[in-house]
Amino acid sequence: MWRSIIKGVLKGLGTSIVTIIIPLWLISSIGGYFEKSLYEVFKTEYVFTVEYNVETYFAIIIFLSIIIGVLEESNVWKVLGKSLRLALLIISFLLIYTLLGGGIFSRTVIVSNVTAEVTIDLRLILYAYSFLIVLPTVIATLIEIFSLSSLEK
Repeated sequence: MWRSIIKGVLKGLGTSIVTIIIPLWLISSIGGYFEKSLYEVFKTEYVFTVEYNVETYFAIIIFLSIIIGVLEESNVWKVLGKSLRLALLIISFLLIYTLLGGGIFSRTVIVSNVTAEVTIDLRLILYAYSFLIVLPTVIATLIEIFSLSSLEK
């Protein structure tokens, strides 16, 4: 029993770090560097504010992934665990998309009574994340769920 719990915890932790945490951290870091560079380059009174706390999302995602990993290792709850993992991945992608405002960071900066609109487009990174990580994981998980549910009959 403890072996399957430890295996599930490690599986949940590894899966969440590779498929959710690293891309979320990478994309949010790019946005953070963008806002910091605005302040440094234009020497404005712009205050660097973050509307969200990424570390809180990391902790919640890791906690849920560990619970889901333990469910996946159980013979009784395997299909439920796979379904919850799929839901967590999709919700995490939508969370990233929402936090980034659709992938476009846009800020208005006032320098010497001149208004400048500065924009960085991260949609390409979001599209790459969705097609290279989210879509294959969704397809593989659905295939695995269907094969598990067909074996039970």
